[in-house]
Amino acid sequence: MSRPSDPRSARSALRQGERNVRRAALDRRHGAAVVLREALDGLHQMLRGRGAVPPEEWSRRWLEGLERLRREQWAMGALQNLAQELIASTGSLGGARRLARVVRRWSRRVEEESRGIRRRWASRLPSRAHLLTFSWSSAVESLLTPPRVRPRIEEIGVSVSDPGGEGRGLYRRLRSAGLPVRLLPDRKAREAVQAGTLVLLGADTLYADGTLLHKVGTRALATAAKRAGARVISVSGTSKRVAAPAPRFRRRGLFETTPPSLVDEYWTERGAWRPAARASRKV
Repeated sequence: MSRPSDPRSARSALRQGERNVRRAALDRRHGAAVVLREALDGLHQMLRGRGAVPPEEWSRRWLEGLERLRREQWAMGALQNLAQELIASTGSLGGARRLARVVRRWSRRVEEESRGIRRRWASRLPSRAHLLTFSWSSAVESLLTPPRVRPRIEEIGVSVSDPGGEGRGLYRRLRSAGLPVRLLPDRKAREAVQAGTLVLLGADTLYADGTLLHKVGTRALATAAKRAGARVISVSGTSKRVAAPAPRFRRRGLFETTPPSLVDEYWTERGAWRPAARASRKV
């Protein structure tokens, strides 16, 4: 990762990077994958601008940015994993070059996860599928939008996903892709779940015990699906998985946990994981 030779360019890159990291830390509108990309872009710019200030000051500002990401985006497992790795690597042998390699590797990983999910699962959606989704998951969007998927889908219901209403954005994106989609109030979405419906959820964090952390309202939709005999699938990259079991809370702010008993399968770029059955390979 090259540094700008012009001091003014280096200062500009550092300031822009800090703004991007701060924006990612405070982003409450987008899903985890989008926020992760925002953070990676900001960290890349900060590395480009590392010559703008003395090394000690740069390290302080770098660590402050990482800690802010960890504190503000506590629910996003991929960001927690990224920040933890970068904090551990800061000040180690190899210095900025090692940090740059970590940032590049994570940038590639985000794109590879999206392509892997699409390649592995798009063709495995049931024929004439009736789908229901909640909030706005980049992984779910990536799965549903390839042209070859369109003939397999009968209808997609998108829950508005209040508070915040992120489902409206996903509804517009899916409609512009030519998919048969309708927007549903959250209560109507829960009532619309029937046997044969495939409920597709994203994930902000997937804990080692199979607990899903996602937007408030996820648990109610998964519960309605179970009562109706519908399948519940969570789609996400493995970067969102953390090694620890779920903490002892059910709801915190805009996020809540959904127990593994309410999720039939987790679809990742590496394969499927069935936490309730404890029978599939590790992801």
